[in-house]
Amino acid sequence: MCASFWAWLFFAAGALVAQQGTPPKRQATPKQENGSIQGRVVNAVTGEAVKKAEIVLFRRDSQQNQSYTTNASTSGWFAMQDLEPGRYNLSVSKRGYAHLTYGAHGPGRPGAAFSLDPGQHLADITLRMSPQAVIAGRVVDEDGDPVPYIGLQLLHYSYRKGKRKLEPWDNSSTNDLGEYRLFGLSPGKYYLSATPAEGPRLYTGRQGYAPTYYPGTSDPASAGALELQPGTLLRGVEITLMKTRTVRLRGRVVDPVGPATMGVNVMLTPREDADYLFERQLSANMDSQGGFEFPSVVPGAYLVQAFKHAGASKVYAASQAVDARGNDVENIVLELAPAAELKGYLRVEGRVLANVADLQVYLQPDGPNYAGWPGGPVKADGSFTTPNVIPTHYELNVHGFPDDYYIKSAAVGGKDILEAGFNFTPGTSGTIEIVLAGTGGQVEGVVLNADQQPATGASVVAVPDEPRRTQWRFYKEDHTDQYGRFTIKGIAPGRYKLFAWEDVEEGAYQDPEFIKKFDALGEAITIRENSHESAQLKLIPAGGKKAAK
Repeated sequence: MCASFWAWLFFAAGALVAQQGTPPKRQATPKQENGSIQGRVVNAVTGEAVKKAEIVLFRRDSQQNQSYTTNASTSGWFAMQDLEPGRYNLSVSKRGYAHLTYGAHGPGRPGAAFSLDPGQHLADITLRMSPQAVIAGRVVDEDGDPVPYIGLQLLHYSYRKGKRKLEPWDNSSTNDLGEYRLFGLSPGKYYLSATPAEGPRLYTGRQGYAPTYYPGTSDPASAGALELQPGTLLRGVEITLMKTRTVRLRGRVVDPVGPATMGVNVMLTPREDADYLFERQLSANMDSQGGFEFPSVVPGAYLVQAFKHAGASKVYAASQAVDARGNDVENIVLELAPAAELKGYLRVEGRVLANVADLQVYLQPDGPNYAGWPGGPVKADGSFTTPNVIPTHYELNVHGFPDDYYIKSAAVGGKDILEAGFNFTPGTSGTIEIVLAGTGGQVEGVVLNADQQPATGASVVAVPDEPRRTQWRFYKEDHTDQYGRFTIKGIAPGRYKLFAWEDVEEGAYQDPEFIKKFDALGEAITIRENSHESAQLKLIPAGGKKAAK
């Protein structure tokens, strides 16, 4: 790396001067001079001042969730004084406008890191807020008559585990006239679904209304997109519910500790690998003997789950997969059993972690789990307990460790669970063993655009080599600050490619087909334990495949 690059990249770093003579036993570290910022909040469409907007400056490089808050004046101006040096996120919110983060390529998008050097005073920051968009309309039946009290979900596409699926963005319901209104929306592309409430109120005979996507289809892939611009008021968006044949599901809950109706909930959720992330669940009608019924269900494959909370900390649960594609399903038996408890131990390698008790271990269920995520805090000796583990597939999560650490390994009963998780079944035994390493590598550098200028707010992603691209834990991301600088810490040893996108959907780079389009534009890098690497990256422009020259 050339000397001129390092001089420019670290221009804000001060020189440390060695002191002569015998130092005192306790020598205080000189306090760094604090800085300040000031700027203005304006309407992105009209340029007019946005008064009384709330501005939040959140510290990114601190474990203490440090933040500063102020409000814009009647003329839109704001100022924050006595700010500690560091990396921040700057955001602004105001009713009637879409939430905005400094450096973001539009509302709802991740923003730039915001660096404040010692003694720095930054002025003329402009935050351009987009006026909220609104969608209004009604839901009608096949005869064009309005249908009241229908649940509405506003959806958008998002990437999860390398797959692009629909997920909820907002929700509402129709009033007594079948009308709805969704407001406070950011600009973007959305999809709308209407889900009828369960029960005989909406059903006649063996027909009922299926979950329906705008303008009137039961297939998410055929749904019509709604494009919203800043301040858009989209009226007359009408959904016609789709009528379909229905089936009935009936069974009973067996509770070994008491009446099956006391505090028991029975839920029904589709179990196909669909193109949506949201759960379309139904709650059963139950009688006094523990019998339950779903009177009118769209044919399909489902998971029936029963759960009961006994006190504040004990859960009983049962589940059964059912195939209801053809006829009614009778005599489903759900035998409640107490959820299990798994114990574990977390060990730290490399640098000592100051406070292990700040960590939380969670087991993330794959699919619907109405009993919640099992998990708990790590004690000072590294031990932990995850209560209320019910039979399903889980992935391990550890929260609260510094960004320069990484999860090196995790196993249950000596079997690795980091790569593919683990299936918990009744009788599963073994201790969860986790190794957290403080020897992660680091890469820092700068992103330049086609004009060789620093690129603010670029998404810099370390993508692992192909054998490890199915494992989310190896992906690391940062966003450049106002000087185009980035720092990625806690990288597990191995080979990676660095990409710098002007704008990219979060998680898109975990999609094999997506990353294949850009693979030639990545900067290859090898990370070793405790290594510190540097890189100068070319910006990949938004909407294009060609990197800056």
